[in-house]
Amino acid sequence: MRHSLQRGPLQAAQRRSLQPGWQGWMFRSLATLILASATMILTASWWLPAIGLWLARPADVAPVDAIVVLGGRYPYRDQHGIDLYQQGLAREIWRTGPIHSPGGRLIQAAQQLALDQGVPEEAYFMLESYSTWDDGQQIAALAREREVQRLLIVTDWAHSRRALCVIRQQLAGSNVTILYDPPHQFPVQAENWWQHPLGQEYVISELVKMAYYWLRYGTSPFGC
Repeated sequence: MRHSLQRGPLQAAQRRSLQPGWQGWMFRSLATLILASATMILTASWWLPAIGLWLARPADVAPVDAIVVLGGRYPYRDQHGIDLYQQGLAREIWRTGPIHSPGGRLIQAAQQLALDQGVPEEAYFMLESYSTWDDGQQIAALAREREVQRLLIVTDWAHSRRALCVIRQQLAGSNVTILYDPPHQFPVQAENWWQHPLGQEYVISELVKMAYYWLRYGTSPFGC
């Protein structure tokens, strides 16, 4: 009985001694969270543009064997590819996209847009593709078939890092040079993407897809 009576007050004292430590931990955690949030807000003008500029690969335009317009964002990408073709930078346009699906109407519209502006039908190649990974596979296959040496990729700035990494991964071991140029009339730019709902959706989606490609395909976004 004596030991039982002594143990009760001792345990209560131990519980009381733990309470200030727990409250201190909560206070420090809350203070750290507030400080981190304030730091992010105060430095947002630096790190938000930095994300966009990291995603956007630098443009590099020169004469090539083919201009490759990646599927999506019709008609921005397509019109830019046509403009580059009309400048005499290539003799062909390759366009990726879902040909045999309900979304195929867009790639048909893209082809018609090119034909209406003077691109010969024999110079316009449609590549069946349903993802950026498919894009890389189809582009690499046609590049080997036609024995091209230089390609100019047209896609949006936010998509450019992942797209170029995938294409270069698929073309590893070849001598094909990959250049890139984004459509200049796209409504959201890398420097201010967070100020537009489309930009917010686009960048967040692209970062998630980039992580997925890294895990599934081993496509590192830092090595290309």
